[in-house]
Amino acid sequence: MKWILWQRGSILKEVPAVVKGIVFKTDVKDAAIVLCNDKFALKGYSYLLVTKGYGCLCTVCTVDEPYRVNRCFEKTKAFFEGRIGLNMRSPKEVGGVGSFSPKSVYKKGTTLYVGEAAGLQDFLWGFGMRFAVTSGYLAARSIINNEDYEQIAEKHFENKLKASVVNRYLWEEVAAKNDYSLLIYLADFVKKILHSMHNYNLLQRVAYPMASYHLKKKHPKLRL
Repeated sequence: MKWILWQRGSILKEVPAVVKGIVFKTDVKDAAIVLCNDKFALKGYSYLLVTKGYGCLCTVCTVDEPYRVNRCFEKTKAFFEGRIGLNMRSPKEVGGVGSFSPKSVYKKGTTLYVGEAAGLQDFLWGFGMRFAVTSGYLAARSIINNEDYEQIAEKHFENKLKASVVNRYLWEEVAAKNDYSLLIYLADFVKKILHSMHNYNLLQRVAYPMASYHLKKKHPKLRL
């Protein structure tokens, strides 16, 4: 009998990011806003999501200086309160960590690993839900059709994970991360290239060895 392990949460030995935030009730209109600036989120991003009177405000920082996440979150909260008049009722604290590895472990014995349990998460922004759902589907399909889950999962995710390594390196070293207005201005352009960015294009293939080398030095605990 095969088992599918869907771990809710990250591999604690391989954590490059920490998240702090709150969920709350609000009168603000539905919104989805991302704030990219080291003052508000060290080498990461802050976001505000509001839908039907419920909101979520979070700050994501790298663990280079994890203690800064509290300070960054308070600045993020003050920014949105001042900029859009954000009001919050019945706030509850939330938080977590993120992990990543392009050398995912998809199987141990008869147990199949999916989602973050396998190390499947985007290294640039930490998005993992799509990877989790897709890997869960591939694991279930492999059982039903008697396929090699490790083989089909590696084929599907290998290049996407490598692409995210390059994306993270370029973000930390090249991107104008201290000017969120620039990112908003470029939003339409960014949308047009996102597909290429997450599918290991030619530039990323060339840059991957260098990106992997430098990020290994910054994140020695990760299997890069």
